[in-house]
Amino acid sequence: MNDLANGLKIIDKLFLDYKSKNKAATIVILQSEIPPERLQFLGLKTMVTDFPVIRYPLVPADNKFPSLTWITYAFKNIVLRFMEAEDWLKDRVCQSRYAYVPVGNIGEDSNLSLIDVLYARSLSHGKHVLWYSNTSVPDLGGHQDQDFRSYFQEEIENPETATKGFYRGYTIEIDVSVLAINTIL
Repeated sequence: MNDLANGLKIIDKLFLDYKSKNKAATIVILQSEIPPERLQFLGLKTMVTDFPVIRYPLVPADNKFPSLTWITYAFKNIVLRFMEAEDWLKDRVCQSRYAYVPVGNIGEDSNLSLIDVLYARSLSHGKHVLWYSNTSVPDLGGHQDQDFRSYFQEEIENPETATKGFYRGYTIEIDVSVLAINTIL
């Protein structure tokens, strides 16, 4: 682990030198099994804090080294990934422009990420409420641990319809006109 930390510190110094000499916009393309947050913890602070980082997908075949000629195999793969990076980045920029999503916010599986974004936008356009939560409870602004469904349990089991107007109690209005759009989506 010490060798990795020392190597990352050397790379961090190279990033600092590059940053001091070049003022142009720079994107770092990272292909690593170690996530950028972990690399920052291990000593590669400048890359994560000063440059936008885009994760290049890992190729599983790159980790299958032959026993005797592993050095030539490794360098061939490094050169091959370096040559593919330009076309890959151009493709990502085109996808970013198509979906109006920043390049750095596209996930490793770009097709799935863009489909999720476009689907969420179409649901929002159809006046649907969106939330992301690991549980069945919606994100309630930091109060996810409280289960608010128990307060409304009686009202949910016994719904009442009312006409529009001013009421002192709670009123829920459900618009079913977008139900067909939701079914199609």
